[in-house]
Amino acid sequence: LPQTVFEPGRTIATRYHIEALLGVGAFGRVYRAQVQLLGTTIALKTIATSATLGDKVLARLKAEVQFARRVTHRNVCRVFDVARPSRPAPSYQ
Repeated sequence: LPQTVFEPGRTIATRYHIEALLGVGAFGRVYRAQVQLLGTTIALKTIATSATLGDKVLARLKAEVQFARRVTHRNVCRVFDVARPSRPAPSYQ
């Protein structure tokens, strides 16, 4: 699936400063990023554009986020924000 690549040093959604690419999966990429306002390090997961994903996949991802927000465990990442760009981000591939 086509995926947008964010280079280190880029700021996403005016608040997430990309530090490094951590991994690549079937639906997206995971980056280490800093929340600029809070100065905290987070894992920022991006997924392929919704135009390339079917309705079933989007529904599954939404259910995954809703479930993950209810789980509290030291080995589970918490979900703090979900956003959809108002227009497609440029691809650097």
